[in-house]
Amino acid sequence: MQGPDKVKTLCSALEDSGILVSRNSIVESSTTRPLSIDEFRGFTLIQAPYALIFINTRDSKTAQLFSLSHELGHVVLGQPGISDHGESRDIERWCNRFAASFLAPAQLVLSTVSTSDSPFDSVKTLSRKSGMSQEAALWRLVHLNVIDSNEASTLLPLVASQPVQATEPSSSKGGPARHRVVKARVGNRFFDAVTYAAVAGKIPQKEAAQLLGAATADSLSKLIAHSPSAEWRAS
Repeated sequence: MQGPDKVKTLCSALEDSGILVSRNSIVESSTTRPLSIDEFRGFTLIQAPYALIFINTRDSKTAQLFSLSHELGHVVLGQPGISDHGESRDIERWCNRFAASFLAPAQLVLSTVSTSDSPFDSVKTLSRKSGMSQEAALWRLVHLNVIDSNEASTLLPLVASQPVQATEPSSSKGGPARHRVVKARVGNRFFDAVTYAAVAGKIPQKEAAQLLGAATADSLSKLIAHSPSAEWRAS
């Protein structure tokens, strides 16, 4: 995956394939009700032929990327689930392995890691290239026999102590625009479908506002102005 924000890149790719993706760090729009990563990092709902992935954005960027890939594993299996990156069940272990293979396929690993690198340098290089955490990169290298389990046990405390970047750096001051927040929360596909339906008169604007969390008609109008529906309405 290319680009500085691999989470957004993967979200776009998943939505282009027909999977709904929703991201949020709070319950609905309530800033007083944060979502805890101790409870869950993500989940997948499936009702064939539809699938929805939800990601807890209170998590670090590397963890969000792994959760997205893990939840994609649930979609591949056709099995809903809740992710905490644990391995309490066979299906969760399979999805963890799927996520690691998806983000760091063997060919990428072998072309990225040099035999002249130290084990820790190999971990850092793969983490940077794949977008995974250093700990996830370490275990991927172990699974591919690039690093043996004894070396991994020695490296694990060092890897676990590395700081984790919670969010991508922003070049602009202040928070993101409201329509970007809503799109991330409900997903681009859902946002576009609801705004189009509202503009086309297929659903009442009050219902559209409720679906998008818009408190007023003016708020809904501003959201519609940032959707493809605005172009449709103007044509």
